[in-house]
Amino acid sequence: MKPLDPLAVSLRGAHLIEASAGTGKTHTITTLYLRLLLEAERPVGNILVVTYTDAATAELRTRIRHRLRAALHAIEAGGASDDEVLDQLLQGRRTPDRIEHDRRILLAALHGFDEAAIFTIHGFCQRALQEHAFESGVLFDTELITSQAPLLDEVVQDFWVRELCDAPPAFVRSLQRKNLTPTSLASLAVKVVAHPDMPVLPEHVDVDLDAALAAWRQAYGPAAAIWREARNDIVRLLRESPALNRVKYKPASIASRWVPQMDRVMTDEWPGFSADFTDFTKFGTTKLAEGTKKNGVTPRHAFFDACETLLEAEQQVCDQLAARLLQFQRTFVEYARAELRRRKEAAHVQFFDDLLQRLDQALAGSGGPALAEKIRAQFGAALIDEFQDTDPVQYRIFHRLYHGTEATLFLIGDPKQAIYAFRGADVFAYIAAKANTVDGHTLLTNWRSDRSLVEAVNELFANADAQFLLPEIPFERAKPSAADCLGGTAAGSAPLQILFVRRPGDDAITKTWGNDHLPDMIATEIVRFLGSGTTIKDKAVAPHQRAGEQGTSRPARAAGPQRPTNAGQRLLQPRSGRDRAGGPRHRQPGRYGSGEGRPRHRGAGPQRRRTFRPSGGRTRLGRLDGPHAGLAHDLAAAGLRRRISAGDRGVRCAAASPRPQRRRAPAHQRVPPRRTAARSGHRAARRAAGAGALAERDARRRRRAR
Repeated sequence: MKPLDPLAVSLRGAHLIEASAGTGKTHTITTLYLRLLLEAERPVGNILVVTYTDAATAELRTRIRHRLRAALHAIEAGGASDDEVLDQLLQGRRTPDRIEHDRRILLAALHGFDEAAIFTIHGFCQRALQEHAFESGVLFDTELITSQAPLLDEVVQDFWVRELCDAPPAFVRSLQRKNLTPTSLASLAVKVVAHPDMPVLPEHVDVDLDAALAAWRQAYGPAAAIWREARNDIVRLLRESPALNRVKYKPASIASRWVPQMDRVMTDEWPGFSADFTDFTKFGTTKLAEGTKKNGVTPRHAFFDACETLLEAEQQVCDQLAARLLQFQRTFVEYARAELRRRKEAAHVQFFDDLLQRLDQALAGSGGPALAEKIRAQFGAALIDEFQDTDPVQYRIFHRLYHGTEATLFLIGDPKQAIYAFRGADVFAYIAAKANTVDGHTLLTNWRSDRSLVEAVNELFANADAQFLLPEIPFERAKPSAADCLGGTAAGSAPLQILFVRRPGDDAITKTWGNDHLPDMIATEIVRFLGSGTTIKDKAVAPHQRAGEQGTSRPARAAGPQRPTNAGQRLLQPRSGRDRAGGPRHRQPGRYGSGEGRPRHRGAGPQRRRTFRPSGGRTRLGRLDGPHAGLAHDLAAAGLRRRISAGDRGVRCAAASPRPQRRRAPAHQRVPPRRTAARSGHRAARRAAGAGALAERDARRRRRAR
């Protein structure tokens, strides 16, 4: 792929732009948008901009509007701006007639920017379906629902009752053993209805469970009869036979485990019991022969022959139960897909995924070419942001709309992030889009990170083979754009450092272990960095500063704690509302204000905010605004105790303890409730309670003195 020149790339046809993090993707989108306005003279309502989240949509709308204002200001001022790309774009358009023409275009775009077609992918599909209802076949009064969980629960429950009302008990037990419940079926339904074209394997399952159960019963009857009649003889033979290897046939195991389990199996017809009674094979002739000493005579009994026959029948039942389990899930997938769609159509509702699926189906149907032509006439140019998060359905929509036409299509994304299936991405959909796009470009200059860090990451990946596993996603060295910003004690330090975590024994690192240990480790590093004397662009880093606001002394505030929205944020939150390292707790906004609430425990005074001194003057930890409210407190507090206990003298804790809780007065000394109705009553009650506690303490001391 060739480096992208946003001012020279053609505004016709389909283009793919690969952009890594920090390479100016949003800035490029606003440049292309501005070119479509000025050069292609498209109105804002004719330029489609699509991204994948509401937050990204709001940011794009804001950034595009600001870029239009900057361009208008540069034209009206007649001078250079601080935007080099914008200056280059306007430099060739400074003739008198073009200046006035461009000014009118930008004014019209800003005045009518409320009509700008900047949507999420679901918002675009909803608008296309509603405005072209005849071509798409969607009813006018279809309501968009934000959750289809109630409908899914109904589908799951109906299927569960229908399939299990007359199912063999052996199959029901198999479901219990495999922990296949309505809840797990609901999780499966969420996946299969979100991807209706996803194949489900195996496509066909042959099951003959009834025949296997009949053969099992024929083998079970003789074995159970022999056990009832000769139980003691069989047990004595196994325990006392000198020919058996007592490592494999321990008398203690026979008496304590095998015999009670055999009693249960031989009195309860339970096909599939071998999954729990794994030692049943020791009663068959094959295992007995393997457990016989060299030159020994294998014990013989009719029960052992009957067990060998039962084992063969048992294996057939287990195989058929496994096949029946697959068939059960396979049938459910087909039922859930068809039934959920039928019920939503009957209720005139649709979910977000339905918007994409119905537009995809409409474009693939007989009226698809006419529908695509109308959408292209409405949106003659399209900029698809975060294209790495696309899936096959989303890609088919834009492929059918724009590929092979003279309309403008820009697909912008980071292919390295296309592997994130948890976000709905499909790496093979991205690869297909790359193969179908002739004109490919890339953004290589990293405008966000320090030069040394960019070079370190380049070296790390360049020395690896098949960095992203797939040859269609090669590694491209990023180009640094600026010098290093870190100074002070961090000057000259390694730009990329790896924090090694000790594995808990020989076990793998689990999510639970990570939630219990990693926050403290990360907090320790953050607190160390804040107190290390590091500077960023010659400005000191202080823990009380607002995120992204260096060199200020204003403490940050927040209205209250924010609920973590993903696993990464939850990992950094304290457990169950308490700080395991002794820091302040979160308080929900309440009647006492939007910040820290008053303590709710009885008799305790207000907590003083914890502060610490990182190798210098006293600073107060403020709380960050935005999605990480309270994070500064929590992270610092989580690591402080560990540093202090380790003897780190660079950190001194100045946390005042809460006021001691006063002893509750005896019942006969308590103030009646009517005395506490007013604020003066509250104060009187506290004074009375305190006086009562003092009187009780003095009386106790006098009794001990006597």
